[in-house]
Amino acid sequence: MYVKSFMDYKLTLRISQMVAEKGKLYAKRQGKSLSQLVEEKLIHLLENEDSIDSLEFPNDLLSIKGLLNSESDHLEENEDRLQYMEQKYKRLND
Repeated sequence: MYVKSFMDYKLTLRISQMVAEKGKLYAKRQGKSLSQLVEEKLIHLLENEDSIDSLEFPNDLLSIKGLLNSESDHLEENEDRLQYMEQKYKRLND
């Protein structure tokens, strides 16, 4: 969980003028400053990222982790599988 610090940090962002103007209008309608709005949205994004990082995956999903990696450990196994599949489908097409 992210808690607002008692010390503010000044940050300069470069965004398009149109986005800045529309953002200020939106923030004003929400009764907030653009800075408050940006901070709240960043906090929301960071909290969502943290919750995704902390997910625990079921064992059956963990067992397939890395299947798409091209690490050398899996290359020979993947090549064998590819050869098997090529031969299997070649026979079906003959």
